[in-house]
Amino acid sequence: MSDEDFKQDINHIRKGDEQKLIGALTRFHYRKIERTKNKLRKTEQKMNLAKAKLTMRNLSKTGHVRPETISLRHVVRM
Repeated sequence: MSDEDFKQDINHIRKGDEQKLIGALTRFHYRKIERTKNKLRKTEQKMNLAKAKLTMRNLSKTGHVRPETISLRHVVRM
């Protein structure tokens, strides 16, 4: 009878450890996803800013709009 109790205890411990491992892996991957999303968002912001600067430069060269009359927020929405 004690052998059966021992086996049950070991199985219970193993299942608990497996659940903890799964939880730890899940949290790890969620954090990795968040870091990747943040990196993507920063890259997109840099690209939008560069695009806005280029648009402002092009508009000022053509003489359609003076640079001081347009805001970056307006250019990004164009």
